[in-house]
Amino acid sequence: MSRQSQPNIHIKVSPTTKFKTTTIVFKFMAPLEYDTITARSLLSKLLVRATKKWPTDKSFNNHLADLYGAYVNSTISKFKDQHVITFSLEIVNERYLRNGESLFNQGLDLLQEIIWNPLIENKAFNDNFVNQEKTLLAKKIEAMVDNKAQYSFLKLLDHMFENEAYKYLSTGQLEQIPHITAETLYHT
Repeated sequence: MSRQSQPNIHIKVSPTTKFKTTTIVFKFMAPLEYDTITARSLLSKLLVRATKKWPTDKSFNNHLADLYGAYVNSTISKFKDQHVITFSLEIVNERYLRNGESLFNQGLDLLQEIIWNPLIENKAFNDNFVNQEKTLLAKKIEAMVDNKAQYSFLKLLDHMFENEAYKYLSTGQLEQIPHITAETLYHT
């Protein structure tokens, strides 16, 4: 079942009884641009680390454990000329819970908290989290260059899409990482 609730907002529901988990996915699309690609990649990882309600890694992970081991993740991809941030939450299907707890609604509440109430301090993200994510992203990109197969694919993209934004990695550009701050991420 698919429907459009508002312009540019599409809701797709795929009901099934085949699985013991329920997966909820939100996708946010923006133009694929060199200037924002790295910041958006970092932003996607920051949002699933902590929120105002759960301001530490530990409190956030404890809440996931309270939701019967729910799993939340963010990924970055490209689709045509769009940069896509995907947030996904996997929770136990509530029909398998003995107490009849409304886990689906709690999962939606968690995703709402992630998207609408990120951990912001003085119009900036948490410096410690930003620096950790910058380090992780830099290592990830450097590892791609060290892998011959991935490096050849990067060169192929660079050659095929020479004058187009599609040539850039969806995860971002190594040279942009040092210029991104907790404050600039807030405005991304």
